[in-house]
Amino acid sequence: MESGAGAGSIAYWLAARRPGGRVVAVDLDTRHLDAGRATNLEIQEADVTHEDYAPGTFDLVHARYLFCHLPDRDEMITRAAGWLSPGGWLIVEEPYDLPAVHSPRKGPRAPAHPPGGPHSPGQRPHHRHRPHRIRRTAQGLGIHRYPSTISAWGRRPWDTPA
Repeated sequence: MESGAGAGSIAYWLAARRPGGRVVAVDLDTRHLDAGRATNLEIQEADVTHEDYAPGTFDLVHARYLFCHLPDRDEMITRAAGWLSPGGWLIVEEPYDLPAVHSPRKGPRAPAHPPGGPHSPGQRPHHRHRPHRIRRTAQGLGIHRYPSTISAWGRRPWDTPA
């Protein structure tokens, strides 16, 4: 399952690598998804925060830049983990702001957000989930194997030559 599938890059990638499997792409807005691109791709227009899939429905639940937009992230991680089959994988990719002082690049750097933050007055700020928070939630669910990776923006593990 690809939660918050967006334009479908991950869903299409999964479908191509597992032609005998089933990939479910879920998003509030599915107009950018094309089920015709893969015979094993099922598209669901739904709000994952309100969907209740049966326990053990998926071998893999993937979400990229989804949980940082949800008010009840920890509850959603708990629910998504419950949809996994025994031995399944929950993969959560979230933005992570590193202070400029930790940058490998030298010299002045522009702030990531304008003074006052990335949001307008009265709006809920766009949260940058920290890996340790996801890890704590996972530990509370009994998930104890969780590799952490921080990679460059725009670089995905499958794009890296072997």
